[in-house]
Amino acid sequence: MLGEADSLLWGDSDGRRRNLRGRSAITRDRHGVIKDPKSLCEACNTNRSRPLDLAYDEFSLAVRRTRRWSRKLNLEAIYGQAWQFRSLDLGRYYAKHFGCRMVRTGIEVPGSLRAFLDGAVDLHDSTMTLCTTADVRRNLHRGLSITGDFIEVDRAATEIRRCVMAAFVGRVGVRYEWRADATEAPTSFFHGARPRIARYRQDEDLLR
Repeated sequence: MLGEADSLLWGDSDGRRRNLRGRSAITRDRHGVIKDPKSLCEACNTNRSRPLDLAYDEFSLAVRRTRRWSRKLNLEAIYGQAWQFRSLDLGRYYAKHFGCRMVRTGIEVPGSLRAFLDGAVDLHDSTMTLCTTADVRRNLHRGLSITGDFIEVDRAATEIRRCVMAAFVGRVGVRYEWRADATEAPTSFFHGARPRIARYRQDEDLLR
């Protein structure tokens, strides 16, 4: 969780915590708990993903500046006439984020996520939706936070059947869900100018 004044609080399920203060501590990541291990080549992580990073920067700034929230997010107001292209860039930024988390967790990155990063306009077996929770609205205003990674396997525990994770900017997050049994392409937030922000009671509800 990244709060105000460039202070980062890191914690895991075993109750261990580290309070990292200042940009230098966050950038260096001396404890190896902030950044994902390198899973992209230099060209992909810099030049090729630059438009995605810029789309995220615009989105993040707009979210941080918004004090009153409706049930929907106006992507057209954030990106203007180019909202359709820029929203896809934002979706691909999050695809890169979730893909890197999968690599860190040891999960095989779905082919649909790779294809989306390479230019596909939908995710035939996955969905990315906007979300918020009462916990986030109560405890976060301008910070960053991520959920744990939820993995569902088959009865024999030999195959992953479902994966859910989310990342937040202030009160608004993006929830990613992949299903092995998906039969049609679900609608993701970047398919419309005013996507709905799904509301959940607790952070844990996001992963169900």
